[in-house]
Amino acid sequence: MPMPHEPESFPQPEPDSTPRQSADAAANADSNAQADSAEFADLGAPAEIDTEAAAAVVAAMSSTQRGRSFGRLTDTAAFMAACQGKVPAEPLRQPRVVIFHSALASPAPGSSDPGVSVPRSSATGSNGASSLRTPESQTAADDIAAGSAPVTTLARTHGAGVRLEEIPTDGAALEFGRSIADSEIDAGADLLIPGELTEGFSVEAAALFGAITKTEPVALASLEASLTTKQWQADVTAIRDHMFRFRRFPANLLDLVRECQMPTVQSLVGFILQATSRRTPVLVDGCLATVCGLIAEKIVPGTQPWLRSAQLSPEPAHIQAVQQLGLTPLLAFDLTTGQGTGGVLALSALNAAIELVADEVYAITDAINAHNHGARSSGELL
Repeated sequence: MPMPHEPESFPQPEPDSTPRQSADAAANADSNAQADSAEFADLGAPAEIDTEAAAAVVAAMSSTQRGRSFGRLTDTAAFMAACQGKVPAEPLRQPRVVIFHSALASPAPGSSDPGVSVPRSSATGSNGASSLRTPESQTAADDIAAGSAPVTTLARTHGAGVRLEEIPTDGAALEFGRSIADSEIDAGADLLIPGELTEGFSVEAAALFGAITKTEPVALASLEASLTTKQWQADVTAIRDHMFRFRRFPANLLDLVRECQMPTVQSLVGFILQATSRRTPVLVDGCLATVCGLIAEKIVPGTQPWLRSAQLSPEPAHIQAVQQLGLTPLLAFDLTTGQGTGGVLALSALNAAIELVADEVYAITDAINAHNHGARSSGELL
């Protein structure tokens, strides 16, 4: 397959280009975040993770040569210890994937009528999708319900449950996401993986990230996902048009989420915020879920410590959102499958970290106890 030529109308972004933001934009973002946090107080503030538990795991593992050899497995196990408040962390009993999908189409760029759909050709690239109800998304939903989707196949082998939820059309998607998180946690879920039906490059996710971070559209279109220069240019244009639509909404980020007419985004943000307020770790996978995690952190600072990045895709908005959250992905398989697939795949690394580090911590503890017992016995003989 021929590689795309250099774009003629748009400059090619550098692979490691960083979002370009003005000082005024950053200041406005900070003030808006404070307002969002105050307004969201009635919906539940995030609980604090147990930093002492995490520090105890790191200290124990740092005390032996084998423990030091575990690298980022230690950090992963320390994260789970901090979330559980236990040293070492206990194995996951009930990880759950919750996939949201909407029966409503998003409004077309520049349209205020939520009934006006964005044609697939203008909303996304040829291999992309948004939160629109399309034949492809309906097929994905049917596959999940039938247990034949990639996420359900992986879930069966990784001990995870999968739940597919269609978002009601009553305009209360944010609260709906919160209620689903509550029902999962009440039923015993000890780790949550939010997902949506997007497969491939998501223009909506890129545009949403660009709108909240003031990033140029040209830095958010994926050269890898675009099969041709013309398609890449079309993606840049679509991102720009979607970002322009966001200008109609309030500067306050929570108000933007409430009024953006993107039910999947609203549900994911509400789901993540409620999960973290109830001391439940969240594995974010894919561009849209990660961008929603960033939005949740901006609305209610303190959400981020409960988040872990499952895997990294090649989408520029995904890479930049992970960087802004200060997360290190567990995997980097370039997946753009969506549906929480990467999150389920990352469970193997997460469970391995918990098991190996727990064994090492117990071994270190037994050695310390044996040493102390021997020292006491020697003292008694003297």
